[in-house]
Amino acid sequence: MVDYSISDVFKVLICLKKNLYGIKFIKHAENRIKKRKINQEIIFNILLKNKPVGIQKTHNESSKFELIYEYTKSHDLYIIINIENNDEIKIISVIDKKISRRDHFHGTH
Repeated sequence: MVDYSISDVFKVLICLKKNLYGIKFIKHAENRIKKRKINQEIIFNILLKNKPVGIQKTHNESSKFELIYEYTKSHDLYIIINIENNDEIKIISVIDKKISRRDHFHGTH
């Protein structure tokens, strides 16, 4: 298993712009975004067009990251991904949180 870095996340996101089929949702993520009324197309657009305002590697995981994107004026979108390889990710979960929560985030801004 590859131990990915935060700089690797940016490289993978660039590769995904050429390979939209590289973005997969696990069943849990699909259920959560339906429940939270977040459109999958919005998630694709955010991943492919926006730069994250924060990235944090999930504790003790070599390929799992939490990406934070500006979503609305009052909420950020947290997209938890697992990097499968250099041009494929699995979306583990998607959560919208109040922007004030970002102040407590210790990732890369």
